[in-house]
Amino acid sequence: MERARTLINKAALEQLCHRLPECRTFLENFFGSCSSFDYDTNRANYLLDLELYKDRPYVRKHRRALEQAFASIAQRSSDKSEERKPYLAAQLDQYLVTVWGDLILAIDGDGNARKRVASGLQDLILRANCDVMIGLGRTRHFEIVYVYQRSDGYGYAFNLDAPDLSEWGYAPKSFSSG
Repeated sequence: MERARTLINKAALEQLCHRLPECRTFLENFFGSCSSFDYDTNRANYLLDLELYKDRPYVRKHRRALEQAFASIAQRSSDKSEERKPYLAAQLDQYLVTVWGDLILAIDGDGNARKRVASGLQDLILRANCDVMIGLGRTRHFEIVYVYQRSDGYGYAFNLDAPDLSEWGYAPKSFSSG
């Protein structure tokens, strides 16, 4: 599946920077780095950045305008702008876990965020037709977020403590689901 590139409306970006001068550096830095990523990844990263910087005065003051900024500045490069990405969210203990397409984002109670792109996760979710769960598992050394099909337990394990150990497989029966 081809990913839609992100096109930046430079006029809209400049208008917003002019309207919110204290946000200029944040906006220019973010939108200046969008060309390396697809539209959905950029959107998820933008929301993550807003969450990570939520205590900064300019974000607190202009939160609503900044939340709306992505839609007015970034555009999809393909005609598939109406294509929907699967979106899931669950609160699991101290983690807020969000899945957007192939991206898994876990934010703990202190605001620390961890993210992982799991190629193929979006397809699994769409094929499972609303039969997907998000679970949290623990071993002696790791905490693991699992996005899996309820019917057979197959899905993706996102190891929060060692992301390189994340993998596809079957969820243990002991995972708590959200």
